[in-house]
Amino acid sequence: REKPDKASGDYLKRGVTRMTHHQSSDVTLRSEREELVELITAAGSGSLMRGWRTTLDTEGELQVDYDDFCRVTGTWKWVGDINALFGGDGDLDHLQLSEIAPKEGKLMTNFMKWIK
Repeated sequence: REKPDKASGDYLKRGVTRMTHHQSSDVTLRSEREELVELITAAGSGSLMRGWRTTLDTEGELQVDYDDFCRVTGTWKWVGDINALFGGDGDLDHLQLSEIAPKEGKLMTNFMKWIK
């Protein structure tokens, strides 16, 4: 399975820019979420849900823990404010699908309830 990749120069440049111009604005966080969704979708060969399940949520819990998230997104060279991303719901230990893709997260949650 191919992993999404960014050019290393671009990765470093984006990281330095975000560190030196630390912005926790809604616009920046929204941009980071959109980039993350694109990477997850690419990992799923065009499917966000497949990418989420095969790379981040291999246990099917509809969430990923902090360490696993950092490990996976590090291989993708994703740069973003992980604490702001994880802290959106007050839980800094786990990121739920609905926090980055609300529509898809709700759909999957409803499906999981239906099959139980």
